[in-house]
Amino acid sequence: MNRLSIYALVLAAFTAPVSARVLLYPYSDFQGPSVAIENSAGRSGIVELNPSDRAASLIVEGEPWKACESSRFGGRCVVLLRGAYQTPESMGLEHRVASMQLAEARPDHAAPYLPRHEYR
Repeated sequence: MNRLSIYALVLAAFTAPVSARVLLYPYSDFQGPSVAIENSAGRSGIVELNPSDRAASLIVEGEPWKACESSRFGGRCVVLLRGAYQTPESMGLEHRVASMQLAEARPDHAAPYLPRHEYR
């Protein structure tokens, strides 16, 4: 392999879209049927949940997600980092999640609540 090919492979690895995935559960402690939402960088990542699909627990994989208690990103909103959140309270919320979107991944975009156990 020549030098140009190696540089191209390294560049492709660092510029490939970063995946974001969240698993939503209707009940606390990851109970009930899960719904997986996946997104890639460059897409809006906006998710509105039906009242019957609102999440009481969830697992964030990859990039951070913004989660809100009301539809259309109303009510209290928090940024959730990679981790497992067993209840709305563990997310820093009082009610189940009604809307979500990919959060901006900037160093100054801090989560108001960090999970006790990081999901791996």
